[in-house]
Amino acid sequence: MSTTTAPTPTEVSDLLAKAEAHLERVGHHKGWLYDETKADAGEALTDVPVCAVGAVLAAAYGEPRYPSAYPQHSDLVDAAITALTTTVGQPIHVWSDAKGRQKRQVAKAFRDTAASLQAGVAA
Repeated sequence: MSTTTAPTPTEVSDLLAKAEAHLERVGHHKGWLYDETKADAGEALTDVPVCAVGAVLAAAYGEPRYPSAYPQHSDLVDAAITALTTTVGQPIHVWSDAKGRQKRQVAKAFRDTAASLQAGVAA
């Protein structure tokens, strides 16, 4: 028998901070988890622009995609995506891909979500 423990707000906040740092480093992409054109041209997956979900995956798994060695969703990844969705008020992948959405806005959503989670811990 196995048991799972839900990720703590601090763990989710830490993952979001790592995801934001990754997004800031590689850039924002729309339409898929990562820029497939750059990846297909030989750029390392760790260096191609990502969408919000791709940034979370890169922070969790080291690459902006679901690795075959892990279940499609980990509880920590799910919690981070759910928290981001709550912050922006719609599915994060839809919000991240919206026309006119910029990297700075996505990075701010990561920061705001992480801060909200930390505020809940401090309360």
